[in-house]
Amino acid sequence: MRISIINKITFLFILLIITLSASMGIYSLRYGKQALISEFDDRAKTLINSLAIISESPVLFRDTEMLSKIGLGALSQRDVVSCEIRDANDNILFRKGTKNKGCVQEYTAAIQTEKIGDNVFGEGLILGAKERKLERIGKIRLTFSLDNIRHKLKNIQWVMVLIIVIGIMIGSISIALMVGFVMGRPIKQLIVDTRTIAGGNLNHVIPVNTTDELGSLAAAFNQMTKDLKISQERLVKAEKMSAASQIAAETAHEIRNPLTVISSGVYLLKRIVHEENPLVLKTIDQMEGALYRAANFLNDLLNFSRPIELKIGLGNINNMINSAIDELAESVLSGIEVEQKLSDNIPEISADFGRLKQVVLNLVKNAAEAMGEVKSKKLKVESEKEGDFVKIIVSDTGKGITQEQMAHLFEPFHTSKKNGIGLGLSICKRFVEAHDNSRIEVESELEKGTRFTVFLSM
Repeated sequence: MRISIINKITFLFILLIITLSASMGIYSLRYGKQALISEFDDRAKTLINSLAIISESPVLFRDTEMLSKIGLGALSQRDVVSCEIRDANDNILFRKGTKNKGCVQEYTAAIQTEKIGDNVFGEGLILGAKERKLERIGKIRLTFSLDNIRHKLKNIQWVMVLIIVIGIMIGSISIALMVGFVMGRPIKQLIVDTRTIAGGNLNHVIPVNTTDELGSLAAAFNQMTKDLKISQERLVKAEKMSAASQIAAETAHEIRNPLTVISSGVYLLKRIVHEENPLVLKTIDQMEGALYRAANFLNDLLNFSRPIELKIGLGNINNMINSAIDELAESVLSGIEVEQKLSDNIPEISADFGRLKQVVLNLVKNAAEAMGEVKSKKLKVESEKEGDFVKIIVSDTGKGITQEQMAHLFEPFHTSKKNGIGLGLSICKRFVEAHDNSRIEVESELEKGTRFTVFLSM
């Protein structure tokens, strides 16, 4: 039988309440018993001492009638069951009542009178002093019944037991409700939430409503779920990348050989065809353009499928940027206002400038294509030093990127272009992140433009 932690905690609290209640009950019973006995003893001693005082004269003068009244008066007192008065010679002057019946307690007091002593050498006559002594002239014995006090003690005991039982019941119910509300509900909700997550819903967030250990546990579960989701996404991306790399390598291998043959044929045709056939030459030029695009496509596939091996060298970022801009065909930047703002305070860094040049080329081409239908076409390429990084910034005034596109911007084969295959930015990200502690970031605003920033660690 499995006992839940809530039941265990409730049981411990109830056990604690029972222990405390029992301890308090035992202490209260002992205190009550001592108080009753002390009150009974004081009352009995006060009564018998008072009777001894008022019995002095009747005993001294053997006034049995008065002694009878005193004795009967004593018997009329609470709990007194017998009274006995004797003289100094132990003769009974008064006795009445039951003796040794039930549980009783006897009290005895001496009946005394003052005795004037003899004068010594006439000092008493001279000084007029008298030597006073107490002389025992009898005794009085009272027997008290303890039945009443025992009955009171039993009543107190039952009342105390009843109070303890009621206290335990109320305390147990209160503790059970409190533990159930304070801990039971959050734990049950936490179990439901964790089962939801275990079912595969990694987007589920456990509400953190407290700052205690349960709140910390819920926060830890949320962090674990977040980390698990990130790991799962990375694993899926890695699997996609692996599959895509394999497909890309096989595709590039299968296409390269036919393209080489076609390229050779086009080159030969261009040499054979005379300039008198402008229509044929135009067709050949179109074929060359298509072959060029196909070759670029193959290069992208090969760059994507191959492991990245950097060729690190020391160089200047600005020189690499200028070289990349110069290599772009005029048709790519046609109608675009290009601004280069390259800082003079940038130190030389160690990097694979061939890979970085391809990154700049891809970013500039993408920026130019993004401004295809925009009236004001402005492209800006910047470089600057910021802390331990050298930054390359490429910004445009294109149509911008939606939030949905931003989420998948660097994923392979994801593109919003009509003629693109979606490898350019993915390759850029791989090339940049292959350099230690380097990254690429993007900011975009619809209808205002996009800004790519490459952070290169110095």
